[in-house]
Amino acid sequence: MKRPLAVIGITYLITAAAAACFSAPVLFGAGAVLLLAGLLSLAARHPQRRAAFAVLVTAALALLATGAELRFRVQPLRDLAGQTARIEGRVCAISGGRSIEIELEGGLTIAVSSRETLDVELGDRFSAVASLSRYDEGASTGYARSKAVLTPLRAFVAGDYTAVPCEPGSLRGMMGDLNRRMDATLHRLLPNESGDLLSAMLLGRKQLVPQESRDDFSAAGISHLLAISGLHLAVLAAFFGRACHALRIPTRLSALLTAVAVFGYMGLVGFPVSVCRAGGMVLLALLAQSLSRRADPITSLAAAGLILCAGSPLVASDVSFQLSFLATLGILLGANRLAGLAAGWVRQRRFPRLWGAAANALAVTVSATLFTLPVVVARFGRAALYAPLTNLMVSPLVPLALVCGLVAILLGMLPAVGVIASPFALAAGLSVGLIDSVAAAVASLPFAELPAGAGFVSLWMAGAALMVAMACVRPSRKKSAACAALCAITLMTGILSYQLAMRGATSLTVIATGRSTAAVVAVKDGHAAVLGAINSKSDVYEVEQALSRRMVDQIDLFALSPASGNRNGAVSDLLSLYPVDLAVVSAEDAEDERMLAALDRAGAAVLWADLDAQLWGGDRVSIDGNTICSDFSGIKSFILDGDCDILKVNKRMGGCAVAVAASGAELSGLQCDLLVTRGDPLGGMPAGAVIRLDDARPRVELLCRAGRMAVREEGGGLW
Repeated sequence: MKRPLAVIGITYLITAAAAACFSAPVLFGAGAVLLLAGLLSLAARHPQRRAAFAVLVTAALALLATGAELRFRVQPLRDLAGQTARIEGRVCAISGGRSIEIELEGGLTIAVSSRETLDVELGDRFSAVASLSRYDEGASTGYARSKAVLTPLRAFVAGDYTAVPCEPGSLRGMMGDLNRRMDATLHRLLPNESGDLLSAMLLGRKQLVPQESRDDFSAAGISHLLAISGLHLAVLAAFFGRACHALRIPTRLSALLTAVAVFGYMGLVGFPVSVCRAGGMVLLALLAQSLSRRADPITSLAAAGLILCAGSPLVASDVSFQLSFLATLGILLGANRLAGLAAGWVRQRRFPRLWGAAANALAVTVSATLFTLPVVVARFGRAALYAPLTNLMVSPLVPLALVCGLVAILLGMLPAVGVIASPFALAAGLSVGLIDSVAAAVASLPFAELPAGAGFVSLWMAGAALMVAMACVRPSRKKSAACAALCAITLMTGILSYQLAMRGATSLTVIATGRSTAAVVAVKDGHAAVLGAINSKSDVYEVEQALSRRMVDQIDLFALSPASGNRNGAVSDLLSLYPVDLAVVSAEDAEDERMLAALDRAGAAVLWADLDAQLWGGDRVSIDGNTICSDFSGIKSFILDGDCDILKVNKRMGGCAVAVAASGAELSGLQCDLLVTRGDPLGGMPAGAVIRLDDARPRVELLCRAGRMAVREEGGGLW
């Protein structure tokens, strides 16, 4: 068997990543079956029996190890959901001013949020009494479900907390202090948004990047630049290696110094999983160089993955690990082959070196994109259409920004030569500014970000995979060009047919929010109305997913039902993502500072009261007491809470086609064709069909056109 370590390592990683989606009993049973099959394979007379034995036993061990981790480490934490307890751990990630992650003993983490700003730094020892809930409660996306493996719990801190910095003499403390000093030096040299972006790219401080820039980077397909990974380490390792070569340092000593620099940089950014994966591979390559041996990159990649998963196989389920691993694997397997297809054409151009560099860069980008696309679509529910083009455009700018930024910081920290840092800071700032401008320009293009829920994306991916497989069989330039053209035609046909099918139709997505309430997202031709109760960050995320799946440009009406408790400013994040023409909020919401700041950007904002608003194409929305009445494409719908007056509603609007009722709502006398509810309303169920929403089915979609309605279940068709 060629490359036995690579085969065993990749088998283990893929199996462990897939195993995290199943329960422990299923994994124990499947692991036992594969282990038995592996033992039986030794009795076969096939020449590849040893390879089959190694693969089967490796997969069995991955299943059994993952099952044990889920049963004995993850499940006990999930059992704490619904309780109030003291949490304690190291701060390992800072998502924002009010959101962090703390690492527990053994590598598992807890997502912590608070009503107030959390004054913490990476590496601090955090302790607080918090209310706990499962991270995957109500989760409907692959990202949330996969993250819930390593982050089983959410914790909300309502009171005081303590954050103790690392000991000054410890390695973690010194690295954290150095990270803060470098960030302060960088912002002294670049006191603007470019400094925030460069700090995220170089020092891992993503919390400083504005949400608008994050969205642009994501839509353009270059969000990986904001998460330190293999690209950053490869650039910095190459920089240190060339610097040692310029100083005429011997090869072995150069490899040793570069390894020390790479390990120090890994500690500087806090040893995140993706950095450890990339760093492990770089360190193995440097070790081979110091021993005057040629390293096999695929074997080094597999070995680095196995080393990372040695402590816990659950690391393989981490999204950043998967993206980093697959991107590197794609570059190793496909970049040279794709570049080779264009070699003949490049030699016939006037500037072969320039065209060759462009072809190599494009081959690397396309290879990484193709290998990571399935994970991106499955985990994030979207695909960046122009990602290869964007990566090609910014590829020369990224090394310039990283190297010049690092040199500027190091020189700026030295008092004697600090003035020399300004030119390097200027070059880094210009590079980052250009990257940001390219991301914003690409994100504004039509169909920059395709929602996977649109249906045609999955079909296009399947067709593209088939055509790529066909092109790999006896590859030729003509066959590759034909397959690429067919793939592009399939994609454009899907986009156009989707647009034609949805033109003029209204999509009503009913979302179960909280434990007893519901919200409705109505979308028609890029315009949206968000109606009902939105009480938490998970609710906001569900609404964002509904809007992104329908490629919404703006929100015409945002009517937020009065809440029984504090929303903790969660809705303000949603208002900052889309332009809002009219916002209707309660007096309690209007007193929240973050909500007020978000409402300032709306076209108009009014307090909750009786209201009659006309939307696109003559559709109407009325607010009557605590009830929202709407008419979309000839389909009447009511959103009813627990204090609704059915007699008053029936007298004013009569019956309806769809009623969305909160748990505990009084429905005596209600006339409707379809009831969507979470829980049991009072007064009995009305005549007609009933759809119950719960954690397993948190939403349902209704398609309305010209007075006709169809219901589409999650993952199913129409009925």
